[in-house]
Amino acid sequence: MNVIVAMNEAANTNKRNCMEVSGERSHHILNIPGIEMLKCRLHAFAAIYLSYDGMQDQIMFIVVWQFEIAEENIAAFEAAYGSEGPWSQLFRESPEYKGTELLRDAYVHGSYLTIDRWTSEEAFRSFRKEHDAAYEALDRQSDALTTRETRIGAYAI
Repeated sequence: MNVIVAMNEAANTNKRNCMEVSGERSHHILNIPGIEMLKCRLHAFAAIYLSYDGMQDQIMFIVVWQFEIAEENIAAFEAAYGSEGPWSQLFRESPEYKGTELLRDAYVHGSYLTIDRWTSEEAFRSFRKEHDAAYEALDRQSDALTTRETRIGAYAI
């Protein structure tokens, strides 16, 4: 499972150390104190995150969602939205899909972000058009896992 957990907040700085739980490498990302600050910091966050991942030239479009999950649904949610879950499996039907990060808030229990990475906005839109029925069916199945779901935005990088 690909869940990134924010931890080790440094005093007087806007960075946290983040560790990818399923992997062995660490990344630095910007401090994200709440949903209200996310939109204004997302572009910088993505640029820093992607530069650490060595993928800044490969990824040009990301879609970000925020979720609130009830305690009893956390395991099922992480399985569904993780790197091997049905959402990633569906997205992998497109060669233009570059991956999904599932981020768990270290301070707000049950709060998550997903960051879906695509080569371009056109690639994402094409995927949605070609796989609309499967996407909508999976979205309906996943509704029971979330208390709240908010599309933060779609960003060109």
